[in-house]
Amino acid sequence: MMIHLLSKGTLCQEGSGCDPNTFMTALEFAEGGGTIPLDWSDRNMYPTVPRIIMTHMPASHLSVQESEGRYLIIIRDPVKQMLSKRTMEFFLIGPILRLPLDEFITLYTETRETGWADHVHQWWRLRNLPNVCVIFYEDIVQAPEATVRTVAKFAKVKLNRELIDIVTRRMTKEWALEHVDRTHHAAVTPLSPPISVREESGSLSSFIVDHSKFFSIGASETFTPTQEAKIRSAAKAKLLALDAVDGVSDGAHFIKKCPGYFP
Repeated sequence: MMIHLLSKGTLCQEGSGCDPNTFMTALEFAEGGGTIPLDWSDRNMYPTVPRIIMTHMPASHLSVQESEGRYLIIIRDPVKQMLSKRTMEFFLIGPILRLPLDEFITLYTETRETGWADHVHQWWRLRNLPNVCVIFYEDIVQAPEATVRTVAKFAKVKLNRELIDIVTRRMTKEWALEHVDRTHHAAVTPLSPPISVREESGSLSSFIVDHSKFFSIGASETFTPTQEAKIRSAAKAKLLALDAVDGVSDGAHFIKKCPGYFP
């Protein structure tokens, strides 16, 4: 969405292959794997100005309040996020090294100090800062035009009907599967799924996966109602525990704001 907004639709066009990583820097991999260096020495080298930096880092790792940058935060249903993480691990390390499903859920709900609730709580506390905009993954899917308008206003991009149509069309999974380079980030670990399995899933890439096909093959996984309830309960409890530690009510506010996450 940001690539298309900031370039006014001139990058990643229809009928051509596209690797989004060409137009942005992944902060965690900037030294070894980032395609665009973080050095500001030549502003003209960046495909978009402002430049796009993506990261999974929690807010505590970034000087958000003192930053001149703008932070677009995407929050997703904790169950769906966990299933996405599970799928990604399948394509990165294959079925051999993965933990059994119950242990996997326990690791990310009870053991890891920084998880879904930590990220959400940290960013939600900053939601009213002028350089922070929080959107929800579900809105990107279900209300793409409204989301584009929100993000464009935040990014100070002037919209017209043509640009809205371009961006909303290119945000879809269908457009990405047709245009985005599926061989990018191909898994290289010896225990990754074989090419035949990856092709059947709809992609050779670790991160661009046609889930409608992936979840139809034998290696597919879903959470049981009990497992889903555990994920949601743990996320809710952690949000409230962080409130107690920090002496705030941001976690409780988020829970009230998102009843669909905590039925």
